[in-house]
Amino acid sequence: MAPSSGVCGLERPFQRCDGRAWLSVDGRGTGALVQYIGADGVAQNVLVRKSGLTKQAVQQHLDDLVADDVVARVADRDDARRKRVVLTDKGQAAARVADTVKREIEAEVRSQIGAAAFEVLVKSLTSMAQTGDAIDPGAAER
Repeated sequence: MAPSSGVCGLERPFQRCDGRAWLSVDGRGTGALVQYIGADGVAQNVLVRKSGLTKQAVQQHLDDLVADDVVARVADRDDARRKRVVLTDKGQAAARVADTVKREIEAEVRSQIGAAAFEVLVKSLTSMAQTGDAIDPGAAER
């Protein structure tokens, strides 16, 4: 595997780095899609809306994630004509690692700026996200 500018210099979306499993966000958007896939999976068109990527880009990234056994496409339980994207065991493991890293980063930022400033930051970011939802009504339901 040739080195690239991905996380830890590795190209594939699921890697070992610093003793942890990682989904890289290497500019391709591949690993970034995982954050939008909940426990029950998600319809591909929802990934398009949430990620802001084109249908074609989402399709290509999902193809990569399927090839790497991070996600799978399964029949929708309510409509067999539709497909849902679900995390595989490997994808769930990567999502857990990402959540752990997120919590570590939050704890570090909280310790650097203080709990009160951190809460203001969280409220501000939440407000910004909700403003985005207001610009795109229905984003909150996706």
